Amino acid sequence: MSIWYVESVPGFAPKLFCPIQYTDYSFINLQFSNLNMLKFIRVALICTLLNTIPSKAENKYNIDNSAKIQQKSLSEYPDTSQCDMENCFCDSDPTPAGVMISHVHNKGEWMVSYRFMQMKMQGNSMGNQAIDNKMVLSQYLATGEYMNMKMHMMMLMYGINERLTIMGMFHYTSNYMEMLMKQGDREHSHAMKTSGTGDTKLSALYALIKKERVQLIVNTGLNIPTGAYNLKGSPLDGMYPNARLPYSMQLGCGTWDILTSITYIIKQEKFSFSSQLNSILRIKNNLVGYRLGNEFNFNVWSAYNWLPFISNSVRIEANYAEQIKNSDSSLPVYTEPAANKNNYGGKAINLYFGTVIHLKKGILNRFYVAAEFGLPLYQNLNGIQMILKQNLIINSSFKF
Repeated sequence: MSIWYVESVPGFAPKLFCPIQYTDYSFINLQFSNLNMLKFIRVALICTLLNTIPSKAENKYNIDNSAKIQQKSLSEYPDTSQCDMENCFCDSDPTPAGVMISHVHNKGEWMVSYRFMQMKMQGNSMGNQAIDNKMVLSQYLATGEYMNMKMHMMMLMYGINERLTIMGMFHYTSNYMEMLMKQGDREHSHAMKTSGTGDTKLSALYALIKKERVQLIVNTGLNIPTGAYNLKGSPLDGMYPNARLPYSMQLGCGTWDILTSITYIIKQEKFSFSSQLNSILRIKNNLVGYRLGNEFNFNVWSAYNWLPFISNSVRIEANYAEQIKNSDSSLPVYTEPAANKNNYGGKAINLYFGTVIHLKKGILNRFYVAAEFGLPLYQNLNGIQMILKQNLIINSSFKF
């Protein structure tokens, strides 16, 4: 004699319950003591089939429940490969205006940026000590008093896939320098200016890590020497008549350079933090016969979203540049400090304060504006160089 009863579970169709499902084998032996072995096996097979074939009601319950679990799982761990404009990493971008790389783009996504940069320098220093014009003029025929460098940059980015983004940067640069020249016992002012297209930079960004809150990005690229590096003064120029201008007044470097960087960024609901290491590696002289020194740049920045549409940032930038390798033999080194290759390179640390505005209304959700203002914290420069006084960077970007 065997015992059978009907089990009813909410959401499941009623089914027969078999005693062999118990792990209490003494109970099984008790119930089936009057059965021979063949009958026992037959009952066991029937019970197994009855309990493993799902009923229609059970099937529907399992499917619905599985969909709910999957939906909950997706809500807890959103897919960052498609931006949902609410939780995506790239939706709220607090990147300071002076930082070029902070994330990769989704597949098929474009971003166009315009960036304006202005750097002002005034006075001179030797190493980390400020010096006056009298000391400079004791070694050179002229000295720089004031310099204003402006750069207009267009940047285009495109997402090849969810991890790979390509980037191009195109520059227009203008340089203006006011100088004090020594002429016998007298001194008089002189000005130099140059302007035109600068070098072009092409890069590929790859996200080694791309999560909702964290990205780790490596970048490699090339500097293409599209900027002029052979500019000369006019026939009436008081210092460089029909002669090549010094290194700092040229618009390009004249060399194909290797660009590398690695960027790590963490983004919380209101707080963001990033560190970035950049380098420019120059391996060959230009046609004039020199190459600028290798450059290394390290950025650390943090941003906080005070309101949904505005954030503020603090950034520290450390720069190291090597001296110029070889030289332009046409430049007389005694003319001014900028004509001497030994007066290039050094170490500097700058502090920036920034603001980003992102309105997130309609089409404005794809557009944001950022600005940064920078001041020098530390400068230890090779030879005699002009002193950085301030830096202004304004950036506007549009994604589509």
